[in-house]
Amino acid sequence: MTDYSDVPIVYTGDWIDAAWLNQYIGDNLRAFKQGLAVAGDIPYALDSNTIAALNKPSVDSIMTMTNLGVPIWLAKAAFPGRLHTLGNYFSNSNATSTSTSYVAIGAGLTFNLTLTQTCTILAFAFGRGYKNSGGYDGNFGIRIDGTQDPNDKIAVRATTQENFSTWYYRTGIAAGTRAVELRYKTTNAGDAVGFTLGGVFAMAFVE
Repeated sequence: MTDYSDVPIVYTGDWIDAAWLNQYIGDNLRAFKQGLAVAGDIPYALDSNTIAALNKPSVDSIMTMTNLGVPIWLAKAAFPGRLHTLGNYFSNSNATSTSTSYVAIGAGLTFNLTLTQTCTILAFAFGRGYKNSGGYDGNFGIRIDGTQDPNDKIAVRATTQENFSTWYYRTGIAAGTRAVELRYKTTNAGDAVGFTLGGVFAMAFVE
């Protein structure tokens, strides 16, 4: 690569020859130009004497800097903390279950998020539920990408309809089609838990 040379001060009477012009003008212009191939390329200091080129990215990107002082392009879609995608699903179909393990509600209060980056998914759910008999809890929880919320945040006990809301998040969700579901179970095998309406909303953030 052609290094940049600091141009010396020229005084009246100094002799400027071809070698001087080639070094301080020709080489310095080449130092700035080297690596610049197409519109959008950007020159940057590779070190104190060398100019390199950061070639334009192939997708919409944000410039960032490594700890070595080298600028790089980071695809906008891959920028950490960026909202990557979101989705929702709503149902007002009635359903009941006698399962003591979490199962899908009716045909499944479920939707998919399509990820192209590793993300954290944060999901919220709401609805109305009831027990066919009192005394034991019916639980509602969210499952993200096959993993059920381990905490029974929501429990309904009344035989009349109760409003509920809950949330759950998971980190390190790899790219792919990832399901978000609202599911339910009953605590006592002799009881049934019911569902009358509800919705699920989820957001995926790039990690």
